[in-house]
Amino acid sequence: MPSTFLGSHAVKAIIVAAGRGTRMGAATDQIPKCLVPFGGCPLIEWQLRALSAAGVQDVVLVTGYRSELLQPYGRTRIHNARWSETNMVFSLDCARAAFLYGGPVIVCYSDLVYEPRLIECVAGHDGDVATGVDRSWLALWYTRLDDPWADAESLRLASEDSIAEIGRRVSLGDRIDGRFVGLTKFTHEGARQFVDCYDNLRSGDPCLDGRAPERCYFTDMLHGLAARGDAVRAATFDHGWLEFDTGDDLRLFERMRKDGSLRKFITLDWNARP
Repeated sequence: MPSTFLGSHAVKAIIVAAGRGTRMGAATDQIPKCLVPFGGCPLIEWQLRALSAAGVQDVVLVTGYRSELLQPYGRTRIHNARWSETNMVFSLDCARAAFLYGGPVIVCYSDLVYEPRLIECVAGHDGDVATGVDRSWLALWYTRLDDPWADAESLRLASEDSIAEIGRRVSLGDRIDGRFVGLTKFTHEGARQFVDCYDNLRSGDPCLDGRAPERCYFTDMLHGLAARGDAVRAATFDHGWLEFDTGDDLRLFERMRKDGSLRKFITLDWNARP
């Protein structure tokens, strides 16, 4: 990983893996979503090996549902005891000390498989808050869903890489400049801005879209940061990732992996392949 974005600190990753993933159906009846196997390997192992291939060794795992099954993973594990009644940002805040440790942090959703180059792209961006954005997302969404717009959300750039709006409801034909991926880099200053924004959330805040602060989504926070004038930047790329949101995704991606058609969306034969 190039030293230009490491500075005096190594990059740390925080993988938020507290939720059960009920949309995966029976696949998560007994295991956390990140332990669901794809290509014969749990999702969490794909992530850890991609991070390692990109030079990220220090991984913090935020656990919740069936946390005991995640003991072998991550250098550090932090438990969200309220996982069943809270959401992504509350889980991340359980790891506040790690998030604010002083160096760059990449926050990762736990239901992804991605190429190491995406980590390099996000970590290498010079913004204090830089989130991964797939410019070519729609082709994959047409493969996954009969109506891709039913699962679409806003992502509007004010300039080449400055995000003005993210995570809002959209309608067919609305302008969308890319898809939020679930990989976001924070410098120490960016993490401080994020925590300050979270600490000052109140019920009824427009960025929450009607949710309580402890139930807010990660994109709510990015939208809130942009709305208050903190720069949220887009680290853009084309393809290279998969999101395992439902049991249908798991079945589709396994079928495409076996017949070779998944190659147009992601490369799985990089040197850290399980």
